[in-house]
Amino acid sequence: MRRLFCIFLLLLIPISAAFAQPDAVTRALADLNTRLGTNLALTDLADWSWSQSVYDDASLGCRLEGVAAAQVVTVGYQIILVHAGSSYDYRADEAGNLFLCTIGSTSLPTVPPIPTPTFVPPSEDVIAINTASAVGQIAQLEAGGRPILAWSPDGASITVAAGELPDAPDAPTPDVLLYNALDTASAAQTISFPAPVTALAYGTGTEGVFMVSGHDDGTVLVTPEEGESRVLEGEPTEILGAIRILAIRPDGAQIAAVTGERQGVYVWDTATAALVAYYPADLVVNALAYSPDNATLAWGDVQGIVSFAAPGVVSGIASAEQISLTGVTALAFNPVTGAQLAVGSEDGLIRLWNNETRQVASVLDNGTDDNIAALAYSPDGTLLAAAGGTTEGLTRDNSIRLWNIDTFQVLQGLPGHQAAVRVVAFNADGTRLASVSDDNTLRLWAVAAAAG
Repeated sequence: MRRLFCIFLLLLIPISAAFAQPDAVTRALADLNTRLGTNLALTDLADWSWSQSVYDDASLGCRLEGVAAAQVVTVGYQIILVHAGSSYDYRADEAGNLFLCTIGSTSLPTVPPIPTPTFVPPSEDVIAINTASAVGQIAQLEAGGRPILAWSPDGASITVAAGELPDAPDAPTPDVLLYNALDTASAAQTISFPAPVTALAYGTGTEGVFMVSGHDDGTVLVTPEEGESRVLEGEPTEILGAIRILAIRPDGAQIAAVTGERQGVYVWDTATAALVAYYPADLVVNALAYSPDNATLAWGDVQGIVSFAAPGVVSGIASAEQISLTGVTALAFNPVTGAQLAVGSEDGLIRLWNNETRQVASVLDNGTDDNIAALAYSPDGTLLAAAGGTTEGLTRDNSIRLWNIDTFQVLQGLPGHQAAVRVVAFNADGTRLASVSDDNTLRLWAVAAAAG
């Protein structure tokens, strides 16, 4: 009903008002000049734009900390002013209220040369996984589509949701499969959910280990090792499409999600199941990650911008950095050096972003014509697993690359998958790497032996 009302309200806006530059643009420029001590005209700016939207409440899509927003549908404006490498995002309503939402960087950092990869020829051995020396396929998944993968925190099991059923490509399966990582010959355990599973993650908090599952109906479930599942609360579960991405804060206290319809990032408190923050996004978000110190939540969008926020703070993003010229497709924080963020992009490159200096420290060429679909650091932060893939499957060999972060060399190429690799993940001690692919297989790799 609210959505229909919003559409109706938008239709009531006069045609002249929809295209005439609002007075809010002039007032935003005046505020910017006051802040900077300048006397800029619009023609002096590197770029500027404005847009009109109908918002769910008076926050105009930018909730400020400590400021209550009236829960009433509001017609408002977003004004973007770009000057001296910074983007100033203003919001205004038709009543004359104006405020600055965020300030972000619009300039690309100086990018160092791409190091030349040094490959170690991959082993041809495919032997039993418990010999701790090689690699093998451990499962032919029981369903097709885009696979989803998560390790249990103790490294004893691998949980897989395989996406769509082979005979129903638009209908994700409601089941997940739990494989015993220590006894791969044993049959997988099946867990069924009320709605098809579209995202998975494990966390450890004050109440112990729990699984978080995102579903195609927009719900997010928290399932502890012992006890009943609970649904995370809030309006998003009622109006949004499938949960596409999940991230759990390392201390287990928060859960973040990206959905398929309404753009933005949602954050819940794990213990109370209450929605604590929503960060709106103008563009589609494709990657999400928490820093190891629990202090930062990062997400990347289709225009190569990575946004950073303090988890749970609703005053908007802390910064937005243009890290890639193509869409961001994967993010991973180094679990030891928390300032280092690996950013995978559609151009097949991995940029190592230093979150303290706000610069790209290194660029790694993963040797693929596809986007970087998956990134994962080893627990000790010395290795970075990277895999590329698209629906068309342009990758030369669908191999996973293991990068040495200190030397910028590829220690090992891990071939075997026959289609694009979607997820890579290390176990708790870093001795195993699991991967799932569009070829509908789960593979387990002995990383310590591969890395030498």
